[in-house]
Amino acid sequence: MEAYSKFAQVYDLFMDNIDYEGWADYVTDRLKEYGITDGLVLELGCGTGTMTGLLADRGYDMIGVDNSEEMLAEAMEKRVESGQDILYLLQDMQEFELYGTVRAVVSVCDSLNYITEREELLQVFRLVNNYLDPEGIFLFDMNTVHKYRDLMGDTTIAENREEGSFIWDNSFDEEEGLNYYELAVFLPSEDGLYEKCEEVHCQKAYPQEEIESLIKEAGMDLLAVYDAYTMEPAAEDSERLFFVAREKGKNKQKRYRNNMKDYIVRAIAADSQIRAFAAVTTETVETARQDHNTSPVATAALGRLLTAGSMMGVMMKGDKDILTLQVKGDGLIQGITVTADSKGRVKGYVGNPEVIIPANAKGKLDVSGAVGNGFLQVIKDMGLKEPYVGQVALQTGEIAEDLTYYFAASEQVPSAVGLGVLMNKDNTVRQAGGFIVQVMPFAEEETIAKLEENVQKIQSVTTLLEQGHTPESLLEQVLDGFDIEINDTIPTEFYCNCSKSRVERALISIGRKELNELIQEGKEVELNCHFCNKNYIFSVEELKEILRKCK
Repeated sequence: MEAYSKFAQVYDLFMDNIDYEGWADYVTDRLKEYGITDGLVLELGCGTGTMTGLLADRGYDMIGVDNSEEMLAEAMEKRVESGQDILYLLQDMQEFELYGTVRAVVSVCDSLNYITEREELLQVFRLVNNYLDPEGIFLFDMNTVHKYRDLMGDTTIAENREEGSFIWDNSFDEEEGLNYYELAVFLPSEDGLYEKCEEVHCQKAYPQEEIESLIKEAGMDLLAVYDAYTMEPAAEDSERLFFVAREKGKNKQKRYRNNMKDYIVRAIAADSQIRAFAAVTTETVETARQDHNTSPVATAALGRLLTAGSMMGVMMKGDKDILTLQVKGDGLIQGITVTADSKGRVKGYVGNPEVIIPANAKGKLDVSGAVGNGFLQVIKDMGLKEPYVGQVALQTGEIAEDLTYYFAASEQVPSAVGLGVLMNKDNTVRQAGGFIVQVMPFAEEETIAKLEENVQKIQSVTTLLEQGHTPESLLEQVLDGFDIEINDTIPTEFYCNCSKSRVERALISIGRKELNELIQEGKEVELNCHFCNKNYIFSVEELKEILRKCK
């Protein structure tokens, strides 16, 4: 989004044809319609702060965000003159950050038309949804294709005033839906001459149905679309549309998070043609990080496999069934081992917890580089004479892609696996979770095609978790367009069942000769649990007692 620079000084002068007071009344009426009479409200693309100030006058605690330093300077001057308590932030709306949520987000005067890529606009909508209170309201306007194409087109607009002049050269690219305008601004200087400044701006015209689709994709409910600043429905000749959307999902999220911390959901969809699992494992992975003091890349690698293990564990039915996942590669991490049971309990470790390697080409933690080339092994001990063992070559070393390949190649179950771990700057775990979605043998081709389409367009797991998604809403994203039935909700945790008595049994199993040798050394013995990194110390007297128990 281009920022106004020199034009900021005369922006209000040349925008005096806009009925900001009427617009503010309209926005206020819509906010009150949905029960928002006060509280925090954010304006995106606030410009010189005219609307921000008017809404502050109407009793709202206002925050203004804009990416133009010059426009915000004008807004701050108004703030000083009015004495209003408004927080202005110099941020791009595609990546804005707030300290908490707000009751409503407002964007007027076609600010969102400056977002010219669909995915970028979707990101803005997702950020809005993330920073809205539960059932908070999003109000915004956008210029239409009709306005850019039929009314503005290839035209030139000019105005000459004592305080300044401008020439607006407009053109519309119908194929791309882009409206360009070259802005020449003439500002008087102290010597009586005029300084010429030139700016080039670009706006995107989006069809109404595309905006509605993006609202839904961002996780919001569309409530209404009006011919802007009227109560009339949108029409083909509308020059500007006004959208009303509402946040959804946070109340559900709070209910689940109040009841349990990390958890897994088990679900079916499309008349049982699809089975699905999703999990949030932030505390589970953080516990592993603390136990093993892992580096960021080791935490990410171990966390992904722990998350997958927790979900694959609950796929098993027997109370005593045990799953083991082993990633054996030639990278510096020196392998990863995870075990899980059918109750959501999981544990694991890496060979080299201190591994440090440079970030990958995308600036992300290089899990693949740390893992290296090798193979993935899955062992299922279900109480049979022999455990099931499946093994595949590592495809990428990124864990999720390797498990996707494993399910298809070894178990003949087409699957989609998404895993993610996001770290804080202090090396603690910020987010962790994932999903496994599997197609049943009787699934119809249409179902498979739709699922593949969904998987292709879904954001990364960490991005979704950072937006506040729960396991339930993760599945809603992956299974968009399908009926979903949640069958079970299972707590998950990092759990190690080691104990001194279990370690003692391990010592007994090494045999009398080896125990005698340890006793003869006359020193206590310290044994370490690989899974939780806990140490167990046995004195010489304890070793003698263990020896007496040996056959």
